[in-house]
Amino acid sequence: MADDDGSLASTAAQELHSHLSQAAAAGQQVATSLGLPIDVVEAVVACLKWHDLGIDRRIWQAAIGNGEYAAGKILAKSGGRMRPELLSSYRHELGSILDLIKRHEAELATLTSPQRELVLHLIAAHVLTSTTAEAAVPCVEPATNLIAPQPYVASGRE
Repeated sequence: MADDDGSLASTAAQELHSHLSQAAAAGQQVATSLGLPIDVVEAVVACLKWHDLGIDRRIWQAAIGNGEYAAGKILAKSGGRMRPELLSSYRHELGSILDLIKRHEAELATLTSPQRELVLHLIAAHVLTSTTAEAAVPCVEPATNLIAPQPYVASGRE
């Protein structure tokens, strides 16, 4: 099964920009309240600002039933209309990394090297929040065929 994390559980549709803004604000509040160093707080906020950029894809928007995508409306959450079977093996986490590098290179370059590494790691790692037990190894949009999906095989060390 593909990418079905929060969009299956969501009870209300939410636009992507709003979702990313709310996530970044909540992340800043949590990271600050934990007393994390400022460079880590900045990395967490940057990560959350960009973590779902890969949702802005026709394949994802079709899977959440967004009939207004062609008109420019980009949803992050479906309001319960998610159909993960339409995603094939697309993982938005890796799509987010590709989009971050393509569209936000200048902003990414303002971070220190350790911050950039943390941001990229956290975006890629948020695949672990998936609710599916049949998670595939992350891959990019099937049409690009950059990375072929592989079935997850438990090592017994999880």
